[in-house]
Amino acid sequence: MQQLEGGVRPDLVGERRRVGERRLDPGALGHGLVALAAFPEVVEMRSTTGEVDLLLKIVARDIADLHRISGELLAVPDVVRTSTVISLREELPPRTRALIERAADQWLREGGRPSQGPRVRVGSPLHE
Repeated sequence: MQQLEGGVRPDLVGERRRVGERRLDPGALGHGLVALAAFPEVVEMRSTTGEVDLLLKIVARDIADLHRISGELLAVPDVVRTSTVISLREELPPRTRALIERAADQWLREGGRPSQGPRVRVGSPLHE
């Protein structure tokens, strides 16, 4: 079997196995995910691939509040460590309009007719 950099076999990559390192299994966490979601400061939670298991988007008043929240997150069972990245400013707000327009154009090119497809009102949240 071919070895990847660091000696991890390709068939084990998806299992998140690392020597000497505890990893969080979001599928088995259950109550821990509920505990994390109970924090009012957690405004978004995503399972991820790569070096981290979960990505939490949190809101803090200041650095001291961020430190408090990080400590409370570490107290949740099965949370081993946290890593913090601070967003300085929004460079591009969330958007979907261009994707919807591209999908609509493609649908029309493939023979769709306006009366057949879903209706999206201009100005609706899906059409921004």
